[in-house]
Amino acid sequence: MPQALTSGDPILGFHMARHQSPLSGPSAQNRGTAGVIKRYIMPLVAHVLSVAMLGLPFLYGCSDCFRQAEMNSYLSSNLQIEAPRNEIELVLNATGLHWSYDDLLKRYNTTVRDPKRCGEWRAVEIYVHLDDEERFTRFELFESYTMP
Repeated sequence: MPQALTSGDPILGFHMARHQSPLSGPSAQNRGTAGVIKRYIMPLVAHVLSVAMLGLPFLYGCSDCFRQAEMNSYLSSNLQIEAPRNEIELVLNATGLHWSYDDLLKRYNTTVRDPKRCGEWRAVEIYVHLDDEERFTRFELFESYTMP
């Protein structure tokens, strides 16, 4: 009569130990709280952390490192609706920023960067729009993420 192989068999012992029933042996202990943490919670934590790391620039963007509120206030108080182009240029030149004019879109625009305070990837775009008669209509000020 042939003898049954056991996990203590020197030839097949390792192989059989790896394929024990999930309801018995050391692997059954890993199915408790520690097993749940290892199998489900740790990958979830790793995923949440990776998403948080990708989102850090956006969280960092909540700070007003470009003083957007000050610039918004300055432009709001100094640019009057229907102001002529020469008055607009005086106000814009007083900011000390380099402005360019886009003839097609009829607007002044500038990009403000401050790598020391805000990082290399963040910038603020400012558009000052004019109508067909080259008079001020509105301005836009928004944060963007660009190449340095």
